[in-house]
Amino acid sequence: MRSTDWDEKTREANRKQVCVRSTRPRVKESCRRVTQRKMAETFETGVALGRATEKKGLRVIGFKRSSVLKHEDSLYQFYDTSTNNGFDNSWYLTCCNIKFNNTEGNYVDPYENSDLDVKLSGFSDGEIEEIDFLLSRDHDITDEPCEPDQELFVDLKEIAALFSDLNATPIDKVVNEHYKNKFENVASRLKTFVYNLYLNISAIFYETCGNVSETSVESKVWTKYYTEVYQYSISSEYAGLAKSLFQNEPSSLDFQQCSKIFDKVTSAVLKKQADTITSQEKCISSDSGKGKLRKNNTENQGEKDTICPLCQRIYVDGDGWIACDICDVWYDRQCLDLSDSQWSDIEGDDWYCPK
Repeated sequence: MRSTDWDEKTREANRKQVCVRSTRPRVKESCRRVTQRKMAETFETGVALGRATEKKGLRVIGFKRSSVLKHEDSLYQFYDTSTNNGFDNSWYLTCCNIKFNNTEGNYVDPYENSDLDVKLSGFSDGEIEEIDFLLSRDHDITDEPCEPDQELFVDLKEIAALFSDLNATPIDKVVNEHYKNKFENVASRLKTFVYNLYLNISAIFYETCGNVSETSVESKVWTKYYTEVYQYSISSEYAGLAKSLFQNEPSSLDFQQCSKIFDKVTSAVLKKQADTITSQEKCISSDSGKGKLRKNNTENQGEKDTICPLCQRIYVDGDGWIACDICDVWYDRQCLDLSDSQWSDIEGDDWYCPK
């Protein structure tokens, strides 16, 4: 091998080593910069999240009185000044290094000279009102008695009878006996539960059906009423009402037993309105969805002046006419050109006019 070739290979090897040595610091520098950039992005993200978090204090979502659980009355009686005895040393109590006497008529407010507006600046007016209600013992939440001037229309003895089914299975009898005894021990809460449930279902009835003594209730209105009642039975409002009855989170078995009371109260609401519902409305509610056909003279007394909007023909006794289930306008069968099979199919089903 010639010396020139050897020298050329030696120079090439040295040049590669120099390139490797110069590349390694660059790689290290690039990795260091990437790491620093990732850390900076993470830090900036954390700061942004921290700034986006705002302390609003205590906030009760979906606040309802019936959902609030309060302490037992014995706890309030223990701290009530009217129950203080000879062992009471409340006059020696201190708060924030301020002595005060916890006797009636001689009370020193430790926050008398503090700036409450500053302390409560982070709360809205609604939040302050809710907190004040939660901390107040002047309102009895769970055991609100029924209004003496309000008639319940539901006999609590009938509620107890719901859990005395003699034809039930042995397991169901054990369950019924358990809930019967349980409701007897919380009779006041059961009365409140039935009372509030009755008011809520009655409100749904008046919102959907209106005053049945003044207006007729159509089949579509009844459908809407029962839909609203079902939606209420699966709502959080009803769950909160059941929670106030059991004083804890109701189980699936609790809701199953409450459904018996729910059905009983719903029947009581309809029973109260039964006297004002006319026979026509009863017919509509029981025969909802059936096409209304005029076929004979007995069904059409007083309807001789009915005019078909299509052919302007006046109704004659014995003619076949049909009414639209939406606009309640009557049409002549001949004008609609309905065959016998089509005419028979309409009976028992809804029919809508060409409009």
